[in-house]
Amino acid sequence: METLGSASVICSDKTGTLTRNEMTVERIVTPSGEVQLTGTGYEPKGKMLGMGGDAIEESAPVNAEALRTIAVGAFANDGDLRQNDAGQWEIVGDPTEVSLVVASRKIKADRALGKLDRVAEVPFTSERKRMAVIGKDSSDNGNLSVYAKGAPDVLLGYCTRIAVGDAVRPMTEGDRQEILATVERLSGEAYRTLGEAYRPLGTTSLADIPGIIEGASEGAGLGHDFLRHVDRCRLLVHVVDVSGSEGRDPVEDFDAINAELKQYSPDLAERPQIVAANKVDILPPDSDNLERLRSHVEALGYTLLEISAAAHQGTRELVKKTAEMLSVLPPVTVYEPEYVPKAPVIDASAPLDIHREDDGTWIVEGPWLRQVMGNVNFADYESRMWFDKVLRDNGFFQKLEEMGIQDGDIVSLYDFEFEYQR
Repeated sequence: METLGSASVICSDKTGTLTRNEMTVERIVTPSGEVQLTGTGYEPKGKMLGMGGDAIEESAPVNAEALRTIAVGAFANDGDLRQNDAGQWEIVGDPTEVSLVVASRKIKADRALGKLDRVAEVPFTSERKRMAVIGKDSSDNGNLSVYAKGAPDVLLGYCTRIAVGDAVRPMTEGDRQEILATVERLSGEAYRTLGEAYRPLGTTSLADIPGIIEGASEGAGLGHDFLRHVDRCRLLVHVVDVSGSEGRDPVEDFDAINAELKQYSPDLAERPQIVAANKVDILPPDSDNLERLRSHVEALGYTLLEISAAAHQGTRELVKKTAEMLSVLPPVTVYEPEYVPKAPVIDASAPLDIHREDDGTWIVEGPWLRQVMGNVNFADYESRMWFDKVLRDNGFFQKLEEMGIQDGDIVSLYDFEFEYQR
């Protein structure tokens, strides 16, 4: 219903999402073109064809791009499709997510991404407007990649490269504008649009993926999503690479992350920490990284343990020390949630003054309407939806229709105007 709330015109026959809670992937747009998928509902039967209904050559760039696009959407996904004992297809999860699973099965898109196992997930939220999953590819030496789907304009803000055929090149401003124009065109054709993106991480270990990076307190990387998670922890295990294999200084890295913690929450920066000096197995003999980090953190009152996550060296001791400290640490202080004022009580018993000007504009005024509008943030989607509900519950739209309003007429509510659509 969120999608419907943002539409100005809704056209529907008597099947589909409104009455049957079904979604179907119909079109896939990639850098090399646009294709269509046949079949409706959740039965995984259909084909990928050109927009004119012609077959697509397997070697065509658009074929590889479309397969990859659907594969990403189906992997960054919590939906599932099952067949019951009666042979009927049943969905588990969100209809939009399941539609991507169905599309993937129709065209066997799962083969486009290798042999993937999910190892981590950052779930969709209304603030982030995207979902990301990290997958380990056993057909590529266990290397990790992140796969994401979500609002196209949001994903586009994180993309710097574009996959065209089997090649990847830098994304240009022209590419961005073309993508946004396509999204606008499809939205104008009443399609719900989703973007898909992926990025090889160049590592086989989740320990090498920065959860907190410089700038996290301002939203960089996983940003506030990660910091809010950390804020619930009684004890922080701060893993620092001391090997210098990437030319980094462990003391600078340690201080940079602690600075991000402090900027986000001074209380969080004061939490107890265990510093795990990682990759000691590949530490060069002449390196002073480990001793410099040890002197630095112990001067701050922290415990340092030497480990190698890859070689499982020192990890048992780290687990034991973590459990020992947790056994005596008090719970984290839980603050009461901020007060959220109740929605105002609206006395809509007084009739509204509704009349039509000579230019066809409908003018609506009334004391309770002004009161309602004083509580609406028209830049916020949920606030607009609350406003719409108040008007609908109090017979506002019904009254306009009884007075003869037509689709396309302009309605003016004080300094707010909109085009009426049934």
